Amino acid sequence: MRRFTAPFAGLLFALVLVATAFAQGRLLIDDPLDQIRQPSLIQQAAAPLIERGAIVVVYVKARGNDADFIQLLKRDGFVRSDGKARVELIAIYVAIADNYSALRFGERWRDQLDGQYQQILREYLSQPLSSPNLSQDIGAALAAVDASVNRLTLFDTSWARWIVYPLGAFLIVILVLVVVRRVTAPAHSRPGYPFGNAAFPQATAVQRSQDAALDQLAQRFMAAVERVCANAGTVQPDSTQKLLFQDVRLALLRLRRGRAGVWNSAYSPAEELNRLEQQLKDLERSLSAPSLTFSVYQPVGQAASPAPLTVAESHVQAFRQALQAAAQQFWRLDWSLADAAVQSSEFDTSALFQRLRALLFETTLTDESAPAAIAEARAIEAEATAAAQRWMQRLLRPAPIPQSSSVSPSYTSDRDHWDDDRRSVAIWSWGASTASASSDSGWGDLGGGGVDSGGSSDSGGGGGGE
Repeated sequence: MRRFTAPFAGLLFALVLVATAFAQGRLLIDDPLDQIRQPSLIQQAAAPLIERGAIVVVYVKARGNDADFIQLLKRDGFVRSDGKARVELIAIYVAIADNYSALRFGERWRDQLDGQYQQILREYLSQPLSSPNLSQDIGAALAAVDASVNRLTLFDTSWARWIVYPLGAFLIVILVLVVVRRVTAPAHSRPGYPFGNAAFPQATAVQRSQDAALDQLAQRFMAAVERVCANAGTVQPDSTQKLLFQDVRLALLRLRRGRAGVWNSAYSPAEELNRLEQQLKDLERSLSAPSLTFSVYQPVGQAASPAPLTVAESHVQAFRQALQAAAQQFWRLDWSLADAAVQSSEFDTSALFQRLRALLFETTLTDESAPAAIAEARAIEAEATAAAQRWMQRLLRPAPIPQSSSVSPSYTSDRDHWDDDRRSVAIWSWGASTASASSDSGWGDLGGGGVDSGGSSDSGGGGGGE
């Protein structure tokens, strides 16, 4: 058995290196206006470029110009302050109200796109303001970019399959031989290994069962939160609901972090799951009980008959919709951070949670207080969205290379200071992340430019980043 281990490990490591070197493409869509109704069209059009290693970026704004385009690329780490851009970059920018579009690209695509990008913009993105289907237009532009790249490819990684595929087949053969040897060999317990080989599949099955149970409990929790939102503002909650809500949330996050490798409980995962399920049942049972409507009472000396608290129905509906959106966005943030507990330790959501819990269980709506409550719910949603975006950008940012103590602390700090804008970001990734920004090997001059509604190009065509 041992004689197979070293060659197998070495070949597997070589395969990983080869696959990583040629699988660095990804797609990022920044669409705060939600104008991209069919992102699948853009994903499909970008897929061939991504397979070639391209970093495809799409920005859709209400207003803007090429300067704003460059600033967005700098902010997201695709263009440096000195104007150098990722060589794999292919970026499309659309400012709808200004009828402006632009296409920028890195040095890898310069020979293919320098003479083509203006024609692509005029043909597919010259009139974004009047476009009936912006998703289709952007997808067609990316398809045209891919066609231009296919005509002349100076750096084509398609030959990599002739290395990866035979090497992969060879590794599969070796793996089959190892498995056959292990299956046919007699089972002997080794010192320090009290369990036989049969225990591992059983442990894996138990883990899969626990993961499925956790996901199901998380879905039930969100359904319960939606029921709380549907009654918030005018219905007095049970005094225990707030405590159960907090306990269930913490138990879910604790199990989620445990699945990610950080376990902070005196109970075993199975025991923690049982406790969580009982707490969730108690929460669901309390939500099924009849609720009391908030009431106001007349002053002393008058008839002491309670009168239901009145508030405009439009205020109630707007508040509950905003509260539900805030609760969903906050939970998505909580769930994502818990899935990578070691990396997300600097993200503190406790203050945001306290504000959300106050809206869920401590808010009494009146015609005077409703606007402030609605604004608070929307502010929580926006802050949770911004935090989720910073978290996603942190995951996308290449890991820093360890530096000596003489390097400035700004390059060695683990904390990322990203712009707190409120954008809607959707990301699809293939393969590994890009190379570290500390090396110039992946950076070069930025090409491309834009066209306005009149079809004239700007001064950035084929030039640098500014």
